[in-house]
Amino acid sequence: MGAIQWSEGYFSEINYPDNYTKEMSPLHINFSLLLNGYDIKVSNNSALLPQDGFSYLELGFGLGSSLCIHAACFEGRFMGTDFNPNHALHAQKIISETNAKIELFDYSFEELYAYLTQQKEKFDYIIFHGVLSWINAKNAQIIMKIVKDFLKVGGVVYCSYNCFPGWSSKMGAREILFLRHQTSNLHAQESIQDAVNFFGDFIKAKPFNLYSETNPIYKNLHQDLVNKSESRLCNYIAHEYFNEEWNVFYFHQIAAMLETAKCSFACRAKPWSFYEDLHIAPEGITFLNTIKDKIFREQLKDFYTNEQFRVDLFCKGIQPLTRYEQEQRLSNIQFVLIKSTKNFEYTLNTPRGDAKLHEDIYAPILEILEESSFKPKTMREIAQRCNSDFSRVLNAIVILMHKGVIAPALEITPKIKSQTALYNKKIFQKHIDGFSENSHLACPMTACGLAFANIHIIMLKALNENNKITAQELSSYLCDIYYKTDRRITSQDGKPIMDKAQHEKEAQRLSEEFLQIAPLYRALGIIN
Repeated sequence: MGAIQWSEGYFSEINYPDNYTKEMSPLHINFSLLLNGYDIKVSNNSALLPQDGFSYLELGFGLGSSLCIHAACFEGRFMGTDFNPNHALHAQKIISETNAKIELFDYSFEELYAYLTQQKEKFDYIIFHGVLSWINAKNAQIIMKIVKDFLKVGGVVYCSYNCFPGWSSKMGAREILFLRHQTSNLHAQESIQDAVNFFGDFIKAKPFNLYSETNPIYKNLHQDLVNKSESRLCNYIAHEYFNEEWNVFYFHQIAAMLETAKCSFACRAKPWSFYEDLHIAPEGITFLNTIKDKIFREQLKDFYTNEQFRVDLFCKGIQPLTRYEQEQRLSNIQFVLIKSTKNFEYTLNTPRGDAKLHEDIYAPILEILEESSFKPKTMREIAQRCNSDFSRVLNAIVILMHKGVIAPALEITPKIKSQTALYNKKIFQKHIDGFSENSHLACPMTACGLAFANIHIIMLKALNENNKITAQELSSYLCDIYYKTDRRITSQDGKPIMDKAQHEKEAQRLSEEFLQIAPLYRALGIIN
């Protein structure tokens, strides 16, 4: 009964999966706004770095990986609340001893509002990722009050949520899973598998199950749930489907809510959304261009793409840039490689199907970014050296960002270098001790998290301890840790290698391979 009182219907029996979202980084938020032609508040002599002393608030931070990584990557002031005390404690332990400016609470949104009123706090960024979908109307109203009263003029709201029309065909499935959980009287972890199995049995009950027959998507949905239930995303099922409060919105409804907080829709937070032709056929874009109202036009786009999850940016006051101002500022942004280009695929998966990327455009950009030991290059330099026009290079840059190959870059200050190193030290140790859900390290140059496999995180720890480690020494270091913690390297078919000689041979191969890319991680500031 106590849990129901403080959680207000939010599922709190097990923790939310430990996920990271790069679009919540102030750097990525600023890039999306600038890409869409809006002025942003930045530090002197910087194209994207938020202004000195900026403040950032996240509401409902889960286990806190995104918030903690971003606090470690910036010199601004960060604050967050998640009313699950297990989540708050987890985040506090991860970020402690990094010297980052951050405050973490387990306040309800109502308690946070009272605290902010007392402290007279104001913020440049207010973030709520997926939260509106899983809270009641009262708490949604409090969030709007927090935005209205504590977001600075010129400030930005990041808001993501489940949306129509994509969720329309799956709402019945949610009710079935929710009711099965409510009536099963099982422990939360057992209830997940039970509900997934029950749903599978339900859709197989043909030919008399007209509902599932007229909703063929259920078969794919069930397989997706089975895959998640067998992975680290198992807990996601409980949080998505077992909440008493579960809300799906049309975009225009969210826009209207934010308007009550004096915030207007700016753009989507994922940069590649800027290029509508990647998502919508030419005939659709022609029709959309007949719609004059911005909100109506944006809503119709969701029907073309059957959107089920939106990530939007709203601003309290918007200042558009001239085309020239926008181009100059974008040209000054530096970009850096964040992964090896060795196996780069010149294809792009889009809602309209796979698109071929022209090698004569992308290969020179990647080669330029590899030069001078991966030193960051401005978009202006890239365009000049490729002898290409601005719009073509910008298009390629955004697509390379979407493919996770490059990212905007910042100068690494001593403070940021120290904060990220101390944060990563905590993550290193978690992976040494055993498997950790948190697979992201703080990257000081890109001011966001980068994902690594467990084995690579252990290798990065070794390289930070010994910058001149050889492949043989790295292999021995890796095997020693795996043997001590009763783990094994897996073969290419995903099976653990039990034979000691084969295990050590594979460790040697992986070590040699990793040392070839290590200079990139050194340039990014992840290796000292």
